[in-house]
Amino acid sequence: MRPENADRHDFAWGARRPAPSARALLEVLRPVMGHGRGKRLLARLWIRRYGEAAVDVCRLGLRLRLRPKGNAIEAKLLFGGRRREAAELRWIAGHPARTVFVDVGANIGYYTLAACRMGFERVISIEPNPDLLERLRFHAASNGFIDRLCVCGCAVSDRRGRALLEVPLDGDMGGARLVHFPSGSDAACSRHEVPVLPLAELLDREGVRRVDVMKMDVEGHEDRVLAPYLETAPRTAWPGAVILEHLCAERWAVDLYAILERAGYRRRAVTRSNTLFVRECRA
Repeated sequence: MRPENADRHDFAWGARRPAPSARALLEVLRPVMGHGRGKRLLARLWIRRYGEAAVDVCRLGLRLRLRPKGNAIEAKLLFGGRRREAAELRWIAGHPARTVFVDVGANIGYYTLAACRMGFERVISIEPNPDLLERLRFHAASNGFIDRLCVCGCAVSDRRGRALLEVPLDGDMGGARLVHFPSGSDAACSRHEVPVLPLAELLDREGVRRVDVMKMDVEGHEDRVLAPYLETAPRTAWPGAVILEHLCAERWAVDLYAILERAGYRRRAVTRSNTLFVRECRA
């Protein structure tokens, strides 16, 4: 089951497929145990028996290389019995225009790949974490989406320059935070110096003049990305819909909901992780 150096991405998708017995175990137990405490138990059982190596699986018709530990979305996709963020994916699939999708905080590319599969003509995927960036590019190549996908290996904020990305060493690497100086946190983390651009500048550089759907998940930094974007980008470039992660809203320095509503957006739906805003009128 484990060819030498199989976690390296120069091995094509399929090199890390679980053995038939392991795959059967996963597919039998996942529908039954793939939620709540059962999912966590399944993950522990898998790691105890098969280790922490990445495995190649298909989810939602996508070729994915997933790790059972260290990144929450990967563990959820590998062991979860439900379709991840199904309501959000339905919103995207139901949007009347599918020209440009922008994924801010793409992680391994779950939303990015889903948008490509739904037929968006162009997808802009933004992820500063170098490890996740490598996985995102691997997934794009493995699923044949390179021609429609622009992967941007940088962070976005309210200024251009450079900053530190603090990535937790224990727990969820998707919970990385952008800081302009070391936070002094006692939590163990790795730090990567990354380039930073305002979102409006990045999209202008990529020639994006229109955005149909934007998904944003940057661990409480959403206010410093989206508010300046609405101030500086031409209104013709404002997204028709925004899927905004709200789990870290207590970190926002401004009322981002009020800013969106003043800009002509209306709150359409709320899930556990995200709020959907749809632009209904000009500001």
